[in-house]
Amino acid sequence: VSVLGIKEYKTKNKIEDKEIIKKILYLSFPFIIINIASSIYNFTDMILLLRGLNILGYSTLEAEFIQSAMTTWSNKFCMIISSFAMGMGVSLIPHIVSSYVKGNWVDVCNKMNKAYQIVLVVSIPCAVGICILAKPIWNVFYGANEYGYNVLRAMILSAVFANLYNITFNTMQSLNRYKVVYLSVFLGFIVNAFLDIPLTIIFKKFGLPPYWGVTASSIIGYCISIKTATRDLKRSHNMSYKTSYKAAGKIIVPTSAMILVLMLFNYVVNFNLTSTFQCILMIVFNVIIGGTVYLFIANKLHLFYDIIGEKEIRKVLKKLTLRRVSLED
Repeated sequence: VSVLGIKEYKTKNKIEDKEIIKKILYLSFPFIIINIASSIYNFTDMILLLRGLNILGYSTLEAEFIQSAMTTWSNKFCMIISSFAMGMGVSLIPHIVSSYVKGNWVDVCNKMNKAYQIVLVVSIPCAVGICILAKPIWNVFYGANEYGYNVLRAMILSAVFANLYNITFNTMQSLNRYKVVYLSVFLGFIVNAFLDIPLTIIFKKFGLPPYWGVTASSIIGYCISIKTATRDLKRSHNMSYKTSYKAAGKIIVPTSAMILVLMLFNYVVNFNLTSTFQCILMIVFNVIIGGTVYLFIANKLHLFYDIIGEKEIRKVLKKLTLRRVSLED
């Protein structure tokens, strides 16, 4: 065919539709497995939680309320931490893949540690803050209930480990470590399912809310999965996670200071938690005071500069302050 004297050639693409479909299925299957595993985690916890509470003598009404608080209502607050932290951490994954394609495993290690550190520096103070304010938060949104805020306290801490779990396996899939992904997910799920009822009974014997045992089993399952995956990378490519451990150690300092200040403040200022207005005041004051303490001490320890980088922080400050900040200062 000739158009304006230019010859047009029609060639058939050698890649067939079947090959494209196979490739899509091959790449998407690990992501499907991870999502299914997360759903199975929740479903297993839900079923075994009901059985465990029935064994311990909880009424059907109490067991169903605790189940709903754990699987539905508390998860809404967990999503706040997950979305904020994961949005920052997952943004590094394309850069990790770029380094992997180039065969630069040192850079892969650095960026993977960076993703962990970003998740930790955001998730830990948020989770601890919500844990401290669990009772007024629950009262404001759902009304006063003893089971509700105790469930929230445990669930919000598990969100930190869920963030690390997601970061790990998103990265592992990006590095084509599919077999390790399947093995890690399977081991974590088995451990979680095996420990649900025993931990529920053990927590009851120690005078703790028995439903915390289900959350503890999920945390242990996450840790088993993460450890299995990261150990594989350490063995095969000598990857080190020392910088993430050091960052976690640094984060403990401002977080501990925040906890002490908030406990002292809430002890001195006695809020009436039966009043919705005073619950809101307590939340606002605690967020302002706790956030200020955490950011001040973290800044003194150069925590954000070490994790995010001085140049990037100055760019953010430039936008927030609407003024020019010299990157050379």
